[in-house]
Amino acid sequence: MRKKSISLMNPQWKLRFSSSSIVLLLLLLHLCASAQQIFVVDHPDKSKRLRYRENQKIVLQNKEGAFISGYIKNIGDSSLTIGIQKISLEEIKSLVVEHHFISTLSSAFVIAGTAYFGLDVFNAALNNDQPIISMSSLIPAASISAVGAVLGIFSQNRLRSSRGYRFRIIDTSP
Repeated sequence: MRKKSISLMNPQWKLRFSSSSIVLLLLLLHLCASAQQIFVVDHPDKSKRLRYRENQKIVLQNKEGAFISGYIKNIGDSSLTIGIQKISLEEIKSLVVEHHFISTLSSAFVIAGTAYFGLDVFNAALNNDQPIISMSSLIPAASISAVGAVLGIFSQNRLRSSRGYRFRIIDTSP
């Protein structure tokens, strides 16, 4: 018995192949053509531009001074939805940008200074040393912790609209 071979040259297969490829192409075009909006923060004098899309974490401060933190659920034409709260662009006073490396380094310095001091006091208590808290361990431990506290101050940057930063929503749909 002879096997039938499927040939794309057969007119039936040409029709099936072309109709399925057209449906697939239309489906892909529909997915690409969906409107996507981006929340943009920029400064006229600087070249750096921050872009936020849906499902990204953001921390904002509104005109009343309240901080709003969470994930962006929706970006409208002139507003953001963070969690369940809708905020218009006119209500935004500042954006808080956290530098994760500096924040982690700050935490590590504070933990290291505290651990050094705690271990030295524990060791002095075990050895019945007097005084338990010595200045030779307090000064380095406090210095290391102070460096961590100062780094913590610089771990966040606030981009304020009063300093020229613009908050915009850009529509990137084709």
